[in-house]
Amino acid sequence: MKIKIADLSILHRVYLSFAVLIGVLIAGSMLNYSSQNQLNSALVSVTEEAAPIVLLANKLEVSLLSTNKHLTDVLSEKDPQQLLELTKELETSRKLFTQSLDNFKQQADKLPLVKTYIPTLEKASKSYLGETADLAAQRTQLLTLLRQTNKAKSEFQVIMPLFKQELSDMLAKIDDSYVQGLFRSMQAKQSPIEVTTFDALNQSSPTLVAAALERNRKQIADYDKAVADLKLEMPSLENDIGLYIKGFILNTTQDKGLLARYLELVKTQVALE
Repeated sequence: MKIKIADLSILHRVYLSFAVLIGVLIAGSMLNYSSQNQLNSALVSVTEEAAPIVLLANKLEVSLLSTNKHLTDVLSEKDPQQLLELTKELETSRKLFTQSLDNFKQQADKLPLVKTYIPTLEKASKSYLGETADLAAQRTQLLTLLRQTNKAKSEFQVIMPLFKQELSDMLAKIDDSYVQGLFRSMQAKQSPIEVTTFDALNQSSPTLVAAALERNRKQIADYDKAVADLKLEMPSLENDIGLYIKGFILNTTQDKGLLARYLELVKTQVALE
C-alpha cells in the first residue's frame, strides 16, 4: 500500500522533513567539496572562493542538528517547568538555524553551482520549521491535559465507591417494594455506563474512547428518566445524593467531564507519536 505524506503522524512528518533537509545539506557539501577539488587542480583562487560556502554549509548543518536535539528534548520532557526552559532554548536554536540559512544563501548567490540548490534547501527548511513550529505548544498542552485528567481520574475512582455505598445504604432503608424497584432500576441503568467509562479510561485508542463516550451519551437518557421517576417517590433524593448523580453524569457524558477530557488526551498523544 502506498503511504501518503498526509497519512503520517506529525512527528513522523517532522523526521521525514529533517531527513530530507540533512540530505540536501550533505549533497550540497559534497558538491562543494567535489567542486573545490576540481577547481584546486586549476586555480587556487577558486578554492579560496569555495571554502567560505563549505564552512557555512557545515555551520548550517550543525545548527539544524542542534535544533533537532532541542526539539527531541522538548518532546520527551515530562516536567512542565523544565519544559518551559527547554522551549525557550528551542526557540533560540530555531532562530540561529534561520540566521545560518540566511548567511548560507547570501554566500551561495556568489556561486552558480551552489545557487541551484537553494530552492530545494529553502523548501526543506520551510517544511521542517513549519512541521515543528507548534510541537512545543502541543507538548505543553499534553502535559496539562495529562495532569488534569489524572487528577480527575483519581477523584472519580475515589468517589464512585462512595456513591455506590451510599446507594446501597439508601436502598436498605426503603420499605416500599415499588420504590425499591425504581431504585434498583436506576442502579441498573447506572451500572453499564460506569463499566464502560472505567474500561475506556484504560484504553489508548481514540476510536475506542470516542465509541465509549458516544455509547454513554445514548444510555444516559434512560438513566436520567430512572432518576426522575425515583425523585417523584423520593423528593429527598436530590439533597441526599444529587451531587453524586450530577458528578456521575458530568464525568461520563459531558464535554467538560472526565471521559471527554480523556478522549482529548489520547487524541493529542496519538498525534504526537
